[in-house]
Amino acid sequence: MIIDCHTLGNFSDRLESYMRKQLEEMLLYGVNPDKVLFGTDWPISSMESYLQFIDELKIPDKDKRKMLFDNSAKLYRLSAYDSPWNGGSLFSKFR
Repeated sequence: MIIDCHTLGNFSDRLESYMRKQLEEMLLYGVNPDKVLFGTDWPISSMESYLQFIDELKIPDKDKRKMLFDNSAKLYRLSAYDSPWNGGSLFSKFR
């Protein structure tokens, strides 16, 4: 579950802070990062806003990378970095 607090509706700062904290705690303590895949409801928000939200979460970078790339590549038996499309500039921070 990914909640885009930047662009989804007109949320108060308190609600955004609460939702961010709940998501961080779920990702830190409630799930195994090896079992989480990144997903969006794009095009409701820009991909940049989703990646910014993930980047701002206070979870280890290695877990962010698993959720964004490694778990999907493993599941679908892909070699993500041998692909002609390797993520481009949006994803370069998480390589």
